[in-house]
Amino acid sequence: MNRYTTSEVSPSVDDPTEPHAGHPVQRVQAGAVLFVVIGTAVAVTLRDPHEPGSFGVCPSLLLFGSYCPGCGTLRGMADLTSGDISATVGHNLLLIPMIVALVAWAVLQWLPRGKARRRFLPGRIGPTWVNIPLIVGITFLIFTVLRNLPGSELAP
Repeated sequence: MNRYTTSEVSPSVDDPTEPHAGHPVQRVQAGAVLFVVIGTAVAVTLRDPHEPGSFGVCPSLLLFGSYCPGCGTLRGMADLTSGDISATVGHNLLLIPMIVALVAWAVLQWLPRGKARRRFLPGRIGPTWVNIPLIVGITFLIFTVLRNLPGSELAP
């Protein structure tokens, strides 16, 4: 028998039938994401980013003279915490979908694998998870180009 193969198959960490939560590193990452989202919400509640110079200037805008995908996020978070959804969308169209996706990902990292988690993630997670960073990157690139066109409604 080849030393690299074995007849016994050990249970995989990614086996959805295993009753354990995500990998500890993933849980720490998920906790950090939730901490950043909640911390940002608290920071913009305590200090208004609508006032000039309250949080500094966007480095992308300062160095290149163009809006990055994150421009308007602090003002959008401030408006979101005060309940003004239309102003949030006006500052950064991608802010609400980003928050929903990050919080959903973080919560899924803490769910135990098995039946409870399969309700949210039916079937095996396959190559589509590999494509998510590519899809997000292309979305941010297109959004950046569109928001920097002259007269664009997407500009913060």
